[in-house]
Amino acid sequence: MRVEWHPEQFIKELNLTLGNKLDESASVIVDNAKGEAPVKTGALKESIRKAVDKSTLDAEVGSDLNYSIDVCLGTKNMAPNPFLRRGLSMSISAIKGIFGKK
Repeated sequence: MRVEWHPEQFIKELNLTLGNKLDESASVIVDNAKGEAPVKTGALKESIRKAVDKSTLDAEVGSDLNYSIDVCLGTKNMAPNPFLRRGLSMSISAIKGIFGKK
C-alpha cells in the first residue's frame, strides 16, 4: 500500500471548505442583523450586506449608510441601538453548527 501526501491540494480544499462555511456564517449574521435593525424607512435594514474574501478567510457584515454608525453607537440625541452586535450574538449557535461544533 502506498500513501501519498499532497499538502497543496489539502490546503486548497481546506480553504475552499472554510471559505464556504465563512460565507454561510456571514449570511446568517446578515439575516439576524436585518431582523434586529430599526425600521423607519427600511433603508438601513436593506443596506446590511456581507463582504467575504474566501482567499484570506475574511468576512465583514455591515451597512454603508452614513448614519448606520450613529444608530449602532448612538449620539448625544439618540440612544445606541447595537443591532449589528445583537445580530452577531444571535448567530453564534448557528455558526457553531455550520462549522460542526456543538
